[in-house]
Formats: sequence, C-alpha cells, structure tokens
Amino acid sequence: MKTNIQKLVSDLVRRKLSGDEVGPWHIEGVAVSARLIAPHKLPADAIATRYFFEEPDEQWAVRTTIVRRGGHIWRCSIEGFDDLGHDRTEDQICVLFADWLQAA
Repeated sequence: MKTNIQKLVSDLVRRKLSGDEVGPWHIEGVAVSARLIAPHKLPADAIATRYFFEEPDEQWAVRTTIVRRGGHIWRCSIEGFDDLGHDRTEDQICVLFADWLQAA
C-alpha cells in the first residue's frame, strides 16, 4: 500500500505543488505546507522537501519527503501518518490519505 501512496504523492507533487515554493496550499480540503530540508547521505545535487498534509475535518495528517535531482522527482518517502483525534491506526490513516490523493 505504501508503494502506491508514494506514487500518488509523487504524482500530486508533480501536478500541483511547485518545487520552488513552500506553500501553503489548500487542495480539496487539505492544507499542505512544505519546507526544504537537508537530510544526510544524499547526492550533492539533490534537493529535499518535507511536505505536511493535514485534513482538519477528518483529523489526519501525513508527513512525506520528496527528493528531486535535476528538477525531477528522484525519491519519495512517507515519514508518518498521524491521527489527530479519532484513535485510528496508521493503516486506517493510510487508506484515508490514499482516497484523498486519488480525488485530488
């Protein structure tokens, strides 16, 4: 499931979020913010951005990192799924996030 999520996140970032901006953006009811980060062990030409997706009505949040090289997405990782008030599992948040990604 997470591999599919990584592809969906990469597609959304490619289509709707600029690599040069840090937001915030509002997409289909979800607030999206971003910040440049400097993770260790990346090639010198890599640019990493941490994205934070928060759905206030359904009360979930997801952290992802996108690494670009040469202006193209090179790697996507899911850093965490957070329940913000309903005592849901990571798998349940993953399903909600995947549904939102497909609709966005």
